[in-house]
Amino acid sequence: MTDKTKAGISREAVLGESGQVIRTPQEEKRGIVRFTTPLLGDDEWEFICDSTVIVGDRVTVKDVSGNTLIVSKNSNS
Repeated sequence: MTDKTKAGISREAVLGESGQVIRTPQEEKRGIVRFTTPLLGDDEWEFICDSTVIVGDRVTVKDVSGNTLIVSKNSNS
């Protein structure tokens, strides 16, 4: 069985990965994005995005801040 997780990879390897918004950011709560293949051992991550996103939008990882991903909305979402 092939290990498809990316646990133990460097931060740089996560940059550019694309996921789907499953919870939008609201007031004090961060949004949640889900990835098809787990990133750094988890398939769901909290995120911050400068643009307004809705559930179902595709986003791309631009940076990592602690346990939170900094993402941008894909232009075709």
